[in-house]
Amino acid sequence: MALDIGVARLTYGAVLPGLSRDLHLSFTSAGVLSAVNLAGYLIGTLMAPRLGTVLGMPRLAFAGHLVVAVGAALTGLAIEPIGLGVGRVLMGLGAGVGLVALFVMVFAATASHARPLVSTVIWSGIGLALVLTGILLPHALGVGEWRYAFLLAAAVGVAISAGLWRAAGSGGTVSSQSNVVAGDVVAGGGTLRWAPLFAAYFMFGVAYIAYSTFAGARLASSGAPIAIIAMSWVVLGAATIAGCALTALVLSSIVIRKLALGGALLCGAVGALLVGFQGTFYPLLASVFVGLGLASTPAIVTAYVRQRTDDAAYARLFSLATASLGVGQLLGPVLGGVLADRYGSSAITIFAATCYAVGTVFALVDAATDRRAVRS
Repeated sequence: MALDIGVARLTYGAVLPGLSRDLHLSFTSAGVLSAVNLAGYLIGTLMAPRLGTVLGMPRLAFAGHLVVAVGAALTGLAIEPIGLGVGRVLMGLGAGVGLVALFVMVFAATASHARPLVSTVIWSGIGLALVLTGILLPHALGVGEWRYAFLLAAAVGVAISAGLWRAAGSGGTVSSQSNVVAGDVVAGGGTLRWAPLFAAYFMFGVAYIAYSTFAGARLASSGAPIAIIAMSWVVLGAATIAGCALTALVLSSIVIRKLALGGALLCGAVGALLVGFQGTFYPLLASVFVGLGLASTPAIVTAYVRQRTDDAAYARLFSLATASLGVGQLLGPVLGGVLADRYGSSAITIFAATCYAVGTVFALVDAATDRRAVRS
């Protein structure tokens, strides 16, 4: 998770100032290069169940992370935007199939009562990558120095693949359906009943990736020193880990868990607004708020889908939720880049905050809809 999401998707935003300078990228082209990584991830996610039935999940996990390693190496060696784009597509594609395979393998080997805790630990890997990014960031913004981050990621991908080699060699019989977990509540109402949840998840996808892609560039353009930019990423990572821990507690409460998604998105809206203020304190406070909802939001949506449906419907509805997030992630960096080129980098913070706020409204509508469905 630290490699496939944390480095491939979020470290890119941290090193974007140096990367854009060396490859002469505009905000729009930088946003497109973020989107192609997400497109590869979405395609890989959709391909994984089918490929898993053919290859077996252990082999798929091995192959996926080998592709991530190749993509990271190409990214680090890129001398023009096209080469960078190819590397980022491969990183996304490999991460999509590799993470699905690993989740299936992990949950197949985990007792049902332990899955929420295990899921929380896995998602916290994103926060770990962000903390390491912040620590290393002062050494990655010089001319060409961002390349070392991706070359190091390539080495990590090779190490992960080597660790999966033994499992892949065993043949692997883990079914692609092993991740279908029985829900606590079966709620009817068809696909339209799920529309507010999917809309909230879509808006989260737009907001968080627009924020994270351009946060470093926004701070750099406002004159923030490198130490503050680096510290903001460390704080973002620590808050992400804290948000994952809080999620496990919130979801265990029947009373509070219905408001968990709205709370996570509201934190993001506040954080996105705060990063637009001048001063040392505000970027760090913004990282706290955004981080609290960064990895906890996907965990919350996953829990909601599991709680509200049965085995037969879970796979289809979870795929729809993932697709809504994926489309939002594709649009976020492109729209954010266009707005930044036209109106300045401050437009990104307003755009991200607005999307977070709209997502919060949809989340509250979803909570009210779910309450009525359970009563009926």
